[in-house]
Amino acid sequence: MRTIRTFLLGLLAAASVGTTAALAVAPQFDTVKDINLEDIYSAPQEITNVFEETGVYGKLDSYADVYKFTASQDGEQTIALMGVASSKAQPYLVLLDPTDVTEARELGIPVPGEGYHTSLVKPVEGLKVYNETLLFQKYNLYAEERIKLQKDKTYYLIVFDAASEMKRYTIRFGDGKVWSGGDLFLHFGSWLKVKADSYGGTSPFDFTPATFGSILFFLSFAILLGMWVIESTFAFLAAKTKMAGYLLIKLQYYGRIFTWIGLWFMAIGGYIYFGAAGWPGIPFILAIVFILMAAVFITRSFVLSPKLMAIEVTKQEAAIPKKLQKLNYLFFVLSVITVGSFLTLLTVHLS
Repeated sequence: MRTIRTFLLGLLAAASVGTTAALAVAPQFDTVKDINLEDIYSAPQEITNVFEETGVYGKLDSYADVYKFTASQDGEQTIALMGVASSKAQPYLVLLDPTDVTEARELGIPVPGEGYHTSLVKPVEGLKVYNETLLFQKYNLYAEERIKLQKDKTYYLIVFDAASEMKRYTIRFGDGKVWSGGDLFLHFGSWLKVKADSYGGTSPFDFTPATFGSILFFLSFAILLGMWVIESTFAFLAAKTKMAGYLLIKLQYYGRIFTWIGLWFMAIGGYIYFGAAGWPGIPFILAIVFILMAAVFITRSFVLSPKLMAIEVTKQEAAIPKKLQKLNYLFFVLSVITVGSFLTLLTVHLS
């Protein structure tokens, strides 16, 4: 029985002559199928909502993966193929088009029916990187083209790598980011599958060092930032209400614990995460700013917190001395400068 490898080799030769908003639904995952040439369109993976910012995540466990989708309206949409692979990879995205808006290419691939022709989604020249911020992942962009789609027409896509170097890939629909903060909250299970590489039924639940480091880093930063915001809020309210002063004093013990936990695990997670991703440019400056921020929080922990904890008051008598209030304001200003700088640089790094 002839496998799909036959026409992939022909496609590689043909390809060498010529061109060298938020996620509305949960991302889709490729199913694992052993495809052969005679039965290539019998059970393709179906893609829905192609006019949304959508990502389809797949693995090339067979020679190629086949998809189909039906346009729900007339309109244009950008289709892109992305992946993480060595420089030897030769990935292609083939479009089976039932209309006449794309350039027909003779690729030696059987078509699914009358009126269809084969077309290559335009390969990207040179190395182009796409950063999916909330996945903490940088992809190589291999092919991208904006295509006019016609309502009620069914299209097919074929993904393959002629060099068999790329295993995991993403088909992206749209020009923007696939993942937003809201998508991460609504589809956390799908996000975790992508990060843990546990989709497709072929891989175990396995975190890479970079994934583990990133989760530890950002979770610790969230704990540190949250405790700082709570303490700062009580500190400003303490001048107006004794209850806030009382809560600020009683919070110091827990605040010191969470501050030290946040700083230590941020340092460990950041070392693992940025060590795996590389240390050039912004990550190096982030490390310097982190040292300054840690110095501010540690000094506050040794200077201000003990003095606040030494105040013995009841809920009705809680009053923060003006000297300590001024000292707290000083540490607040220093914290705003260092935390603000850290957040700014972190945003630049992720974007």
